[in-house]
Amino acid sequence: MPSQKTISNPLKDKGLAISVFSLFIFSTFSIAGIEFFTIILMSFALWHYFSTDSLDKPPLWLVAPFFIWLAVALLSALVNPNILRTLSNMKGEYRLLLPLALLPAFSKVRIRTLLKVYVVFVCIISIYSIIQFKFGVDWLRPDGKKLITHYMNLFHGKGNFSHHLTYAGFML
Repeated sequence: MPSQKTISNPLKDKGLAISVFSLFIFSTFSIAGIEFFTIILMSFALWHYFSTDSLDKPPLWLVAPFFIWLAVALLSALVNPNILRTLSNMKGEYRLLLPLALLPAFSKVRIRTLLKVYVVFVCIISIYSIIQFKFGVDWLRPDGKKLITHYMNLFHGKGNFSHHLTYAGFML
């Protein structure tokens, strides 16, 4: 008879799948969405790690450097004269654990389907960003909040896709 730790939980599996799909979808147009679904994905991944003995856990030699780095960073913060500022600077470092959180999520989804959904959203956002850049349309904001400026007889959208670190902004 299998132990309780090897029984799959459908809520956890669906949570991992939905959060990884949402992370990939929101990565095309929303930094806030990326942050939100990264935290949700990591929560489900922690639940997965502590509730199963399956083989899709990362090996200790891969996880140990992250926790050693975290321990050294916390020790560094404790000996720093301004502890709160140092801890505040470390608040975004959880993102380094995202690859470890993606491991159990990838075992619950079809990678080919995930990539197809991702490519569809990348294409939609890229087309919209090109239209926004060339013609100055800003469909995502109300009339009083549009961020369009004229530059050399072209419209330049200052909005969701004009930042150089977004995929669409990079493509422009």
